[in-house]
Amino acid sequence: MIVGTMATYPPRQRSMLATVARIAPQLDVLNVVLNEYASVPAELLSFGNVNAIRPDEDTKDTGKFLPDYRGAEWVFLLDDDIVFPEHYVKDSIAAMRALGPGRLVGGYCGAVYRKPQLRQKTLSGLNRYRKELFRRRGEVRDSLKLDAGFRQAIVADELGTGVMISKPEHLPDFESVRSAQKFIDVRMARWCFENDITQVCLPRPAGYLRALAHEESIYAGFTAKRHVAVTREIQEYAFKNPRAGRPFECER
Repeated sequence: MIVGTMATYPPRQRSMLATVARIAPQLDVLNVVLNEYASVPAELLSFGNVNAIRPDEDTKDTGKFLPDYRGAEWVFLLDDDIVFPEHYVKDSIAAMRALGPGRLVGGYCGAVYRKPQLRQKTLSGLNRYRKELFRRRGEVRDSLKLDAGFRQAIVADELGTGVMISKPEHLPDFESVRSAQKFIDVRMARWCFENDITQVCLPRPAGYLRALAHEESIYAGFTAKRHVAVTREIQEYAFKNPRAGRPFECER
């Protein structure tokens, strides 16, 4: 059984329904966690394989980990604003199987944390380097962008949980992440590091995925402000994986 889970809230209803229409036909079951909803939207009930969940509390982005995945072969964690291609589920499973056996989680965007670097001996390059020098450890990173193309799978320090694929046994339970609202990617990355699970950014052509634009987002409203507590959690795994940023090689 192939299961997906998406967490959403009312201002995203339009993009959520469009995303559900693209991804639900590719899955056996799609859990949709409806944060802050008083009732289930009628349009959502038209999808025969959608399991609508109205939680007792607002779970925000941690809601992707709320359902019970036991019995699933693969689990897809999904954002409510991604333009998923027609064969996304099939492509992703094939990409994961190509990596070989192991304790692995795959995804399509993420980050590799690094030390400050002078990359260009230009005025803008020097200014960027100076800014990096004044940032805390764990605040400088190279992004593995959603819409970028990668010929090879890349080991990441952190993956975005909105475009993630995993075996159910490699995912934390809800109690392990419920306190990580708005920084679930960081908590997931820490959990993977502590449990010896390798996070891999999967290969694909440029433009394979894209996100819809919104006036408000967790990144703009929270992540970009670099909260000290979140940075400290990042420091628990940043710089500690020598494979991060390198092409993935299956361990024999």
